[in-house]
Amino acid sequence: MAETSRDSFPACVCIPLLMLAAARDEVVSIGAIEQLGLRMRTGRHIMIASVP
Repeated sequence: MAETSRDSFPACVCIPLLMLAAARDEVVSIGAIEQLGLRMRTGRHIMIASVP
């Protein structure tokens, strides 16, 4: 996790990557997933809405 927080990490990823995040996840930081997805040139993030 320390490696992924470095500014140079997103440019090192050279394979297509899709990150999925659950809208009500209480374990993984949704904001961190979103920021990483925005910084990656080969990756994207998708937020999956919760169903009541």
